[in-house]
Amino acid sequence: MTAVTGDGTAKDLRVGRRLLTLTGGRVTRHTVIYVIGLLAVAPFSLVSVAVLTRLLVPAQYGQLGVLFVFAGFATVLYNTGSLHGTFMLVYGASEGEGDDVGADTEITSAPRRALGTGVVLTLMIVTAGTAVCFALAPWLAQALLHHRSYAPLVRWAAVSAAAGSLWRLTVNVFRMERRPGRFAMFNATRPLFVIAGVVPLVALGFGVEGALAGTALGTLAATAVSVAMARKSYAFAFSFSDVRKIVRLGSMVVTPVLCLYLVHSSDIVLLSRFASTHELGVYRVASRFAVIPSYFASAVLMAWAPLERGVLFRATYKHVGEQRVRGAMLTYYLLAATTIVVLLDVGANILVLLAGPEYRAAAPLIPLIGVAFVAYGLFIMLVRTVKVERRMLWYSVGAVLAVVLQVALSAITIPWLGAYGAPLAVILGLLVACTMWIVLAIRAHTQVSIEARPLLGLAAAVAIAASVQAVGLALWPSERAAVLALVFASYIATLVATSVIPRRHLKPLSLLARSALRGGLGSANPAIGLAGLKPWQRDLLAAIERDGERAGTLARRLGRSRDEIRREYVSILRELIGSRGAPDGAGELDPRIAGYLLSSEPDAQRDLTGHELLEAGAEPLELMELDEAARRLRALPLRAWTTPTPATPSSEHRVKLEPLTERLASR
Repeated sequence: MTAVTGDGTAKDLRVGRRLLTLTGGRVTRHTVIYVIGLLAVAPFSLVSVAVLTRLLVPAQYGQLGVLFVFAGFATVLYNTGSLHGTFMLVYGASEGEGDDVGADTEITSAPRRALGTGVVLTLMIVTAGTAVCFALAPWLAQALLHHRSYAPLVRWAAVSAAAGSLWRLTVNVFRMERRPGRFAMFNATRPLFVIAGVVPLVALGFGVEGALAGTALGTLAATAVSVAMARKSYAFAFSFSDVRKIVRLGSMVVTPVLCLYLVHSSDIVLLSRFASTHELGVYRVASRFAVIPSYFASAVLMAWAPLERGVLFRATYKHVGEQRVRGAMLTYYLLAATTIVVLLDVGANILVLLAGPEYRAAAPLIPLIGVAFVAYGLFIMLVRTVKVERRMLWYSVGAVLAVVLQVALSAITIPWLGAYGAPLAVILGLLVACTMWIVLAIRAHTQVSIEARPLLGLAAAVAIAASVQAVGLALWPSERAAVLALVFASYIATLVATSVIPRRHLKPLSLLARSALRGGLGSANPAIGLAGLKPWQRDLLAAIERDGERAGTLARRLGRSRDEIRREYVSILRELIGSRGAPDGAGELDPRIAGYLLSSEPDAQRDLTGHELLEAGAEPLELMELDEAARRLRALPLRAWTTPTPATPSSEHRVKLEPLTERLASR
């Protein structure tokens, strides 16, 4: 596969590399923000583990784990169809874990109404579902906890599931609107509210019931905060036509979403069929510590889904090659996720010290469960990166195959290996599903741009680290800390020796890191060039970007056409970013480019305009830099728009519209 498409000129290569760096920087930055947001949950989870493992005996903690799995499944069940269909209708992408694969949907022209309809539809679904759970609570208690007397616990778990469904829909609005910082912040509010509800109730002696009630109440509080902060995204509306579209779009993902949830979370339920409640509690603690690879996989997928619909991603696919970009993401996902598991293995004995003394046996389970989470992410990454014919059908088949194999193998591995058999069954089921996907790609002669050498080097690093650990602990069991340090050192040394990260990637990776840290596209700061503009140019930008004047309003006041104002606006922005100007024959696009830059529509709707501009011949890199410059101008403080003088301090000076109109009219 070639590195770039088109005529293969040096300019194409430079543009392709630049776009690839910018795309990687944007994905990396969003992924890091999501990881930070998910890890911000970790302290609350650790507090929960530290407190609850001291207030609840292992048998109770194991029961709580089973009920949380039930509540989680009910949450996913309530959201399946409604959440995914709503997001695909409003944003053209879904929650992010592969569930919108192959979707080619028409985005609604009324996003606020459709989002409000989705919330109302979800509320109706959770109300009906909770009523059913209340009625069936004794039977569910018998199935889950082996006794009908636990029916009140099942009812509280059902309430928690209903609250979780509403929260899951509302908090993901921030992510789909590409506001990762807000998503990360509000994602952390839920565990804060949950801990505030759970700890007092359990400490007062309400036990498992108190933990479930505190979770439900805390989740409802977090949902209310999320809705309040994103209220401009919703309209209080209910449209039957939107409901039909939501149900149609959501129905495509019911099977894979539910099956993958079972793969991800049913290990503890399967273990409860064979193990004691004490062993179940220990396994639950290990799972809480081993979840970090899952956070990383989720963060990558959460960043990918909304960004892939954007203009930057589409331009990068066009200039660099879609399969090359996807192959690089798969390779670096495996590298990062595997490194996290190695770190978990090295630090497992320290992590378990945070739990109660009865849970020390959880340490050896942590890395194995971490591998199961990596395998889960690998399957979804393969689905996203390697295209096959009839993707949604085979995606569903793979998910069903994984969960069926997990259940079947658990009946063998758990009685044989105890708690270790539960994650092993998950790993084997997912690896078979991954193998199925690779075979389908080979049979379909799918073009895949994945380098074998880094993957072989990574496998060698894992094998050598595992060998060092096995031999070291067998020969020097009393020197565990030194052996584990040697394990990590051998892993890193093998990565370097086998060039898992090729030297030619080091410079692009450093540029990618700088792009991610800056958060922008790396173009010149537009504020620096403001002083060099002519007064009428600076005033025009101030009127549009600072004061929010519409181009049509300015055109009427100046007696000129709106397109002329828009052309001048784009021309001034080009001067700020140091662009040489529009390509030959593309200047006629400037009014449409200005409309794209000044649009207040949600990103999903803006993306459609951006894609049309690229197809019409707009320069992708310039379009991205113009958009970045416009965003930075809107964020400038007032003093940046003025040239300070003794008579007019910059903090007080403000250009008035009437003088501006006179200057623009007389230039």
